[in-house]
Amino acid sequence: LNELMDKSLAGNFSLRMARDRLEQARAVAGKSGADLLPALNTEAGLVHSSTKLSGRATQTTTTYLLGLGASYEIDLWGRVRSVEQAARLDLLAAGEDLQAAAVTLSAEVATTWFRLVEQQRQIELLHDQTATNEKYLDLVTHQFGSGQVPVTDVLQQRQILETSKASMISAETTRQLLTHQLAILTGSAPQSFQPPVPGTLTSPPPLP
Repeated sequence: LNELMDKSLAGNFSLRMARDRLEQARAVAGKSGADLLPALNTEAGLVHSSTKLSGRATQTTTTYLLGLGASYEIDLWGRVRSVEQAARLDLLAAGEDLQAAAVTLSAEVATTWFRLVEQQRQIELLHDQTATNEKYLDLVTHQFGSGQVPVTDVLQQRQILETSKASMISAETTRQLLTHQLAILTGSAPQSFQPPVPGTLTSPPPLP
């Protein structure tokens, strides 16, 4: 179960989306806070000028330009600070959404896994019950052949056997559905997913 928990928290698509929203909110909060700081602009340039003198002589002059400017928005009415505060609240909300999604996902994985273990044990019991019903049908059929029981006993035992076989098919279908659900929760391909299922149910912890 711990392995499935780690896999689901790392590979679940819904949780990935929540993480992406958190990163987006973090970037927006950082950008909004940057508006409270001065903005610096730099400019650089190079100018060549040539002056033709008398005759064939030419004078070339090179001028280097370098400029640095600073701008700052005075937050007179608190607009910039309000935007930054709203972005930070969105960041906190995105973090809480991520935590809530992780808790919900963990609970869903645990519930599905316990149901899968329970279903596996149910299938084993149905398998044993079907084998017992088949043996009893052979016995009743042999007794009917020797005239010890009426035909209604044989028909009734056949109906009991068919009912147990139908229950087995239904249990197998439920197990496949739970396996696929667990694969989706962990971000795995259902076709190749084989979850670890123990032979017995885990004992519950003591009551507080």
